[in-house]
Amino acid sequence: MNDMHTDIHRLEAELNIVIYPGTEVMTDVHGVEFVKGGSGVLVPQPSNDPTDPLNWTNMHKMGAVYSGVLLGFVQGFGPLSLASQVPFYIQEFDITVNQVINLIGVTILDFFWVPVATQFGRRPCAILSMAVCMASMIWRAEANSYHSFLGACILNGFGAGPSETLPPMIISDVIFLHQRGRYNVSFFLHNGHACFAEALRKGLYWWAYFGSLMVGPVVAGTMSDKYGWRRLPETKFDRNDGVPAAPVRDPNVVKDAGSKEHIEDEIIEKHVDDQLGRGRPAAWQYNPLQKFSGSKASLLRDIITPWTLFCFPIVQWTSFAVSFSSSCFLVLNLTQSFVFSAPPYSFSSQSVGFTNLAVFGGALIGLVTAGPLGDFMSARSTKRNGLIREPEMRLPALWPFVIVLVIGSAIVATGYQNGADWKLIVILGYGAIGWQVASIPPIAITYAIDAYKPVSGDLLVAVTVNKNLWGYGVSQFLIPWILADPTKPDFIQPIMVNTGLTVAFVLLGSIALLFGGKKVRGWTKNSYVHHI
Repeated sequence: MNDMHTDIHRLEAELNIVIYPGTEVMTDVHGVEFVKGGSGVLVPQPSNDPTDPLNWTNMHKMGAVYSGVLLGFVQGFGPLSLASQVPFYIQEFDITVNQVINLIGVTILDFFWVPVATQFGRRPCAILSMAVCMASMIWRAEANSYHSFLGACILNGFGAGPSETLPPMIISDVIFLHQRGRYNVSFFLHNGHACFAEALRKGLYWWAYFGSLMVGPVVAGTMSDKYGWRRLPETKFDRNDGVPAAPVRDPNVVKDAGSKEHIEDEIIEKHVDDQLGRGRPAAWQYNPLQKFSGSKASLLRDIITPWTLFCFPIVQWTSFAVSFSSSCFLVLNLTQSFVFSAPPYSFSSQSVGFTNLAVFGGALIGLVTAGPLGDFMSARSTKRNGLIREPEMRLPALWPFVIVLVIGSAIVATGYQNGADWKLIVILGYGAIGWQVASIPPIAITYAIDAYKPVSGDLLVAVTVNKNLWGYGVSQFLIPWILADPTKPDFIQPIMVNTGLTVAFVLLGSIALLFGGKKVRGWTKNSYVHHI
């Protein structure tokens, strides 16, 4: 709900709707005028403090956003870059394929970082996690045994945790609700003009994170063949400490004593923010260490909250929608070296790495479609609903990408099984998988964040831990399932079962939530998570 001291029951009576957390009033109501931007009422409502990140100039906002994007890209680059190097690790350490997969699968540690970002600030979290990643990279380069290398991978997975949770927190800190879909998902071509600079300005976190996972094997494969294998300001801001965008008396109010709506001494709450688009970060927001802003109780709450959220149906659905969709991409990472380094393809490690460019290309298509489509469908439904926005309005944007997923998985599975032309498998199959993984997870995540905005960081911990645990499970069972009969590997059954789970959960779940999601949100309306 808009961050204003407005009586919920009066709004419900006036608008004749039920308002649950996540429902947003995108228009002025009787007696209240909200702070507006170019697209109408701004959610959340900014304070009148020039250091409030919502008030920053576009240049400062984009500086913070790009810093978060770069963090996600750099930290996500390392863990899955191992995919194209499988033959080198087998030879170097004298291990099996499944032991190599463990080097990828152990990168599942993440839930330490959100309490750090919440209690100490985004900037200290970024600096500390990058230091951990740097140490793990040095260790990996110097490791001379399998178990030493495995330990370095575990440390790398721990240090890279913020790559999935910190960028969306920064986006929520500096970006208004009506813009978050495109920032969380896409390179957005503004008003249909194919201007790369504008696309780059709009492109964000999910592209950066999964883009790093797609590009990493390309770089790693080339390096293995040639050489062997061996400005973020603080955006956390407490608007209770800022100067509120105070209500003022509107001198143009004309009272009609004969009207039913006549109110004695009526005051229009007209909220004004004269700092909107003019603010900038203060010097303290660039300090490497920030003041601890919580307490032992709040720190404990931040540790517990992700597990509480996972009990909420919407968060649980989002967690598995993201997990299943992402695992379809993971299947490519786990199988590409196994398939393409063997006959009839016999690709070098470098060539195997280059197949990920098709995934990256598909992701770019997803980035210019998913975010804008979700925002467009949500905006259109909001207008039809009397400018009352519900989080569920963006869910139909998922459905086209489910179809893309089915097509891509079918091409990959049957292509692997029958030794089809690599161009068919890579360009169409890998491209479609990249398209869906840049589309389904961020739309689902944006929906959940819209429903539980105060705990977006904790929510992402629940989603990410579930995704990585599921991914670890897939990494353990996929290759043994494929090689159940070593003389005749079966790719179709395991790949299509994984795809079927994704289709069932995403498609059926989104339809159910489209019609019943608001009621589901009502079940948790009194939870403490809405008052953090």
